[in-house]
Amino acid sequence: MFIKISGLQRQVLASLCCYIGQLVVGFTLAWTGPIIPKLQDPTETPLSVQLSDTQLSLVASVIYVGGIPGPYITGWLSNVKGRKPCMIIAGVVLTTSYLILAISNNLAMIYCGRLLTGFGMGCVGVMNLVYIGEIASTNIRGILLTIIGIFHTAGSIVVYASGLFLSYVGVTSVGFVLSFIFTIFALFLPESPMFYILKGEDGSVRKVLEDLGRSNDIDEMIVSKKEYISSTAKKDWKELFTDANNRKALTILIVGNIFMQCSGIIAIVVFSGTIFSMAGSTLNSNVAMIIICSCELTGSMLVPFMIEKCGRKILMKISCILCSLSMLIMGLYFFFDFKQYYVVNNIRWLPTVILIVFFFVYDLGLGVIPGTLIGEMFKTNVRSKGSAVTITSSWIFGFLVTTAFGSLIDIVGAHVLFWFFSLYLGQAVLGYSLSWSGPIIPKLQNLEESPLPYLLTETQISLVGSLVYLGSIPGPFLIGWLANYKGRKPCLILGGIGAITAYVILSTTRSLALLYFGKILNSFAGGMISVNNVVYIGEMASTNIRGILLSALGMFTTFGSIILFSVGPFFSYQTSTYVGLGMSVLFTVTVLIVPESPMFFVLKDKEEELIKVLGKLGRIEDKEKLYETKQQYKSTTGKMDWIELLTLRTNRNALFIAIIANIFQQISGVMAVVFFSASIFEMSESSISSSTSMLIISCLQFFGGFLSPMLIERSGRKILMLLSTAICSLSMLTMGTYLYLYYLNPTITKSVKWLPLVALSLFFIGYDIGLGIIPNCLIGEMFTINVRSKASAVVLTFSWMSGFLLTTAFGFVVKNLGSYVPFLFFAFTCGAAFLFTIFYIPETRCKSLLEIQKLLAE
Repeated sequence: MFIKISGLQRQVLASLCCYIGQLVVGFTLAWTGPIIPKLQDPTETPLSVQLSDTQLSLVASVIYVGGIPGPYITGWLSNVKGRKPCMIIAGVVLTTSYLILAISNNLAMIYCGRLLTGFGMGCVGVMNLVYIGEIASTNIRGILLTIIGIFHTAGSIVVYASGLFLSYVGVTSVGFVLSFIFTIFALFLPESPMFYILKGEDGSVRKVLEDLGRSNDIDEMIVSKKEYISSTAKKDWKELFTDANNRKALTILIVGNIFMQCSGIIAIVVFSGTIFSMAGSTLNSNVAMIIICSCELTGSMLVPFMIEKCGRKILMKISCILCSLSMLIMGLYFFFDFKQYYVVNNIRWLPTVILIVFFFVYDLGLGVIPGTLIGEMFKTNVRSKGSAVTITSSWIFGFLVTTAFGSLIDIVGAHVLFWFFSLYLGQAVLGYSLSWSGPIIPKLQNLEESPLPYLLTETQISLVGSLVYLGSIPGPFLIGWLANYKGRKPCLILGGIGAITAYVILSTTRSLALLYFGKILNSFAGGMISVNNVVYIGEMASTNIRGILLSALGMFTTFGSIILFSVGPFFSYQTSTYVGLGMSVLFTVTVLIVPESPMFFVLKDKEEELIKVLGKLGRIEDKEKLYETKQQYKSTTGKMDWIELLTLRTNRNALFIAIIANIFQQISGVMAVVFFSASIFEMSESSISSSTSMLIISCLQFFGGFLSPMLIERSGRKILMLLSTAICSLSMLTMGTYLYLYYLNPTITKSVKWLPLVALSLFFIGYDIGLGIIPNCLIGEMFTINVRSKASAVVLTFSWMSGFLLTTAFGFVVKNLGSYVPFLFFAFTCGAAFLFTIFYIPETRCKSLLEIQKLLAE
């Protein structure tokens, strides 16, 4: 096929083979768009049973689970056997998977087929970027890489066009044919010159570069070979994380690709039929998506012409701003539609127009640039592995977004989903603020980076970390009164304004006093947001999803930390603080449209408003239960709320359990580790930098936080809490033992310098499964409505006082008693939390407030 073709033409033709593979990837990702409606139609589905919403969500999202191992296998195999064999294997897998999907007659086969298509998609997605990035000349590399997006979009158009006219089997057969064609074409691909460099085959390198019209690059490739040979003494995986250039590239690409997934692109593609149905659009969803994808294709076609002229950064900025605006308008449309504003009937065309704009600008930058950078930024020997890690992170988030979107949109509705997203933005601000000291403290210890004209003492540095607790204490008490007087929503807005003001002060400070004041105000606002989020979501959510939505708060707290550790180590003090400011502004603006809590209307005896807000939340069937709660409240309002909190047996028991659980949460050591992350990894002499370690840990912590919402309504609070405290205790014991052995003789730990990262990773996963989430869930579940805000204030005050004392003392203890002492203490406290859970914490899964109160009265 390539025998008589050489030079630039061969580069283009080889890339075209890869583009056919990308066509299959686009087809695969959009496959569920037209297929899910067919699976819901008894006359078209190949299955004998009707699928539930959860099963349909898994049909869509399980592709990401299958995609995760693909990049790692090809990352290894491509360096051992070559890039070309990996392409062929991926083609065979995709062909097989579509054959399974075409003949499937049960759900298990569909899941199996989707897992395999995910695996094949993962292989093709990585290898296309790596292969084209290696065969292309530098002057056209950006163009050839961005054309990948065009064919990706073309694959989506093919699947939606097929869905208009063909049955389930017909659409799937089209995927089978495309995969087969890609496999045949891959047989004729030339091997990448970089593979020959890795194998030291100079003759093959020269031959393939001459065939590709890149004779001028031969000397440069030989230099690249020498650099590779000099670096192979280190393992590639280690170099990926320890080399500063690779590490920075990895951080940029992971965050960029996560933002690409979290933009909502896959959720829109996968659930396009559902979205257009909710929007009341008069267009057939397949026709609408063909129009939208055609416009997206136009955006994709513009990028190759613009990318080398405008640059990656400009296109990414334009794309992100316009995507954000279009999604904001879409959210407002659904909100106005739910409110039944008359104007919506005249703009039923708007969702289609908005999505056209979104897809067009998405493919101008956000949908293309992150993938393009994967093929450009890594060194040769780590490119496959870096691509694998990046795409894995991206697909994990894609799986989370797709699964959650499909499940929640039917449970709570599009408008309510948007409201909860607003609250979780506030929790992300809280996570960002709590972790702020981690990467910022090293900057304050460096005169070149610090905004202050002098270096701080150890005591002053400790206060920068621990003041976050001291400032938080008055916030809950103010909110405890204001939330019952003015409402939950005004308190959320006030918390957002406080966070904005705090970040303005922190970003402009030139003195320690202002720095302290900014931290105190920031934590004060964080305290208001934290208390209100727990109370508000606990009151808004139905009992069957209350635990899921409350535990998701921990995920977004961790997500805020991930953003911080992605930004902080690589950008200045001011830039890191500006990011917090931007998040605070976004939270404050979005929270303006959330409704008031139904429980506030119960407190104020506003029955009409109560019924109205329950209707908005899809909880009208809970009206009678709330009336019972209302009657119970009326029978107790003769006593002052504070007296009732301490004298009523159920509230007193709930207060005891919540205070002790939240104290254990703080003295588990979590915030000491976050605040002093740089110091901990330095004193343990870890082989991986502190910033990279904390980024890895935060991502794993997010994974742990994701597991909790999935398990909390199945396994229950108590089981998760027991599992969590056991893991936390063992991991802290491991860390303490490591530091003790290092204290005795540093050579003992020389061969296990990776252990601190592993121990702390396990700790944070275990922590976010239960200990980091369940105590907060209990606050939102166990108290009667009239004392809930006040109880939250008392509980969090005890919690934050414990945190303040612990983080303030941490530096002193490490310096005077040894670094191992606090970690052994943390192991002991986590073990004590395990015992406390056994004997005191009740199981509140799927129980109403009255049922929980009966448990507490026993």
